[in-house]
Amino acid sequence: MFIKELEIQNFKSFGKRVKIPFFDDFTAVSGPNGSGKSNIVDSVLFCLGLSTSRTMRAEKLTDLIFNGNGANEAMVKVRFDNVDAELPADTEVTVARKVRRTAGGYYSYYYLNGKPCTLADIHELLSKASITPEGYNVVLQGDITRIIEVSPLERRKIIDEIAGVAEFDRRRDRALGELEVVRERVDRVDIILNEVALRLQQLRVEREYAIKYQELKAKKRGYEKKVFASKLNKLANDIKAIEGNLERKQRSKDKAVNELAATREAIYDLEGQLSVLNNAVSEKGENEQLELARHLETIKGDIGQHQNRIDFVSKEVEHLETQKRKAFIEVNALKQKHETLQRDLAAETVRRGSLASELDEQEQDLNTLKEQLSNFDSDVTKARDDL
Repeated sequence: MFIKELEIQNFKSFGKRVKIPFFDDFTAVSGPNGSGKSNIVDSVLFCLGLSTSRTMRAEKLTDLIFNGNGANEAMVKVRFDNVDAELPADTEVTVARKVRRTAGGYYSYYYLNGKPCTLADIHELLSKASITPEGYNVVLQGDITRIIEVSPLERRKIIDEIAGVAEFDRRRDRALGELEVVRERVDRVDIILNEVALRLQQLRVEREYAIKYQELKAKKRGYEKKVFASKLNKLANDIKAIEGNLERKQRSKDKAVNELAATREAIYDLEGQLSVLNNAVSEKGENEQLELARHLETIKGDIGQHQNRIDFVSKEVEHLETQKRKAFIEVNALKQKHETLQRDLAAETVRRGSLASELDEQEQDLNTLKEQLSNFDSDVTKARDDL
């Protein structure tokens, strides 16, 4: 690979577009002092980004722009012949750089085969052909003298740089540094893996406890449901029994009320008979009066019995009323308890569904964590294989 052509425009002393051809051999450029021979080398350094503006005898990049025609930008193109495919690119590779003066400073642009790129992209490509800013691809004025005057160790470094050995040393050092970084990362990954494995074991134990807890809780809810159902059935049966007893009491009350009415009518009849007998006694003789008196006493006895029966029936009616009120109160209480148990049963059913959903979410989180850990193990294994 070699430089095939150099195109310069508005760079330092080149005010016009100039194309300088090079050949696959030794090419010399001659001319008087001040004719711009060194500017050709500076243009190559400028285009390939192998040097700074100070090395090219300029305070800043805008000083490299030709100052004779009012131009605001300079451009240099370097075309390489890559027939031997030393660079992983086409048979001809063109690297260009343009610097433009602006009101606030300047802009610098790099192009690779006509496409915008960065200086790092150009250095990465040229490094395939051992062209680096640290190398001695370009030997400037005074470099030969300096090489002769340096110490043997420094001269050895320069020779290694020219031969390309230094680049391999740098790559080796860089690879060793990266290897050390990878080892540190692997150590950290091992620590993290141990922590994750320990945490995973804890999660497994916690999951087993959680599953056992959920199972026991489900059994408890099942038993509670059965208890609730049994209580509900018992309450329903108690309500039916109380209502049946209440109906019987009501019938007994109705019967006693009817008996009380009949007794009162009998008393009214007996009192009427007593009044008639009293009138008759006053009109009869002694014997008849005695007979009437005995009959009267009999009637009074019947009246007393009926009165006692009325008192008994009245008390029985009051007792039945009291029992009826108590039964109504007990029925209402049992119905309220029945409704409360039904609400509790519905709430337990809803809570069971919620806990089941929560358990499913926990199992999904655990599966996600397992999947992440598996991916992490795969990444670590791949990193170890790459190492």
